Amino acid sequence: MKKQYDSSQFDFALKRLESDMNWKKANDHILKQKLIRDLNKRKANAKFKKTLGTFYRGSIVIVVSLIVFIMLNQETVQNQKSSSEMTDSTIEKGYKRDKESTTGEQSDVSVQTVVKNMVGTLEQANANLGMDEEEYERLRNEVAVAKKFLTKEEFENQYIPLTSKIVALDGKANVYRDPEYPHSLDLLTAEEKVEVKEAAKAITPTREKFYSLFVYTQEKAQSLVEFTIKKPTYTPEGYKLVNEDHRAEITTGKPEPVISWQYTAEDEGVYYVYLAAASVEHPALSSKGYNLESYMLEGKEVFFGHFTGSNTKMMKMIVPARDGNEAYQIVIQDSMLNKEELEKILLSML
Repeated sequence: MKKQYDSSQFDFALKRLESDMNWKKANDHILKQKLIRDLNKRKANAKFKKTLGTFYRGSIVIVVSLIVFIMLNQETVQNQKSSSEMTDSTIEKGYKRDKESTTGEQSDVSVQTVVKNMVGTLEQANANLGMDEEEYERLRNEVAVAKKFLTKEEFENQYIPLTSKIVALDGKANVYRDPEYPHSLDLLTAEEKVEVKEAAKAITPTREKFYSLFVYTQEKAQSLVEFTIKKPTYTPEGYKLVNEDHRAEITTGKPEPVISWQYTAEDEGVYYVYLAAASVEHPALSSKGYNLESYMLEGKEVFFGHFTGSNTKMMKMIVPARDGNEAYQIVIQDSMLNKEELEKILLSML
């Protein structure tokens, strides 16, 4: 298998921005798996490419969000346990502020008003910036979370102006003519490229303040779910665990952690295992684009199939609620292991 990450659309955009953020050292397994999928399916039909390109393009504000999401450094991870009380306190304060928002300072401007000031209505954002409904909702969700957990000064004086600048320049660089590279940064002037780079660097610490609240220790993640977190006990020969992660997508509601494990082999084989409540919807858990067929394995229904136009495989099982545990889902994504090996991994988690 080639080193897929270096030439992905996402990496290409970052290189063109000449960002100081070091993507090659990033550890976000969910994003990397999607980049693998992107490269594998380049030979699919043009319509499918365009759809995928739109998904990956997003807005640079979302790109920056993802960068923040993956660039929590080792020091942060090592200090998670010792800082958990502070994190819980911050979240509780955010919830309290949210409840009091009808009369508090943070209610000065609504989330929808902020979004409209940034990009207009959905129709205007689509026409002027190429932003689809999913991207629009993603931006609105981030604004809501930022408003909830940042101070009034951080939100109004840092988050809003920097995000607005990034979104505006992102819209200018957006084109639909090439599904392989739906952004053309050549549409930006040299000065605008510098502005994007500086705005991205400036907003990262501010975004990290609320993104980091949704990264947990195993103990904290366990307290947020109603099933037992069980790590795979079977590992295929030649593979080793390189990353374990407990995080949820940012939200103003109750966090829904996704627990994940990344395994790699010397031949650059890589597979990912995800565990979450059955009700959780997350890009890494989605079967969209996969041609899945169901069958029974030790009395439980399993779904298995390939992603359209690629070697990427998915195996998925929904474990019914029992013995006080809520129903949960196990998802495995891989491009090199055979079906039997994936089944062994799956069964080792029951």
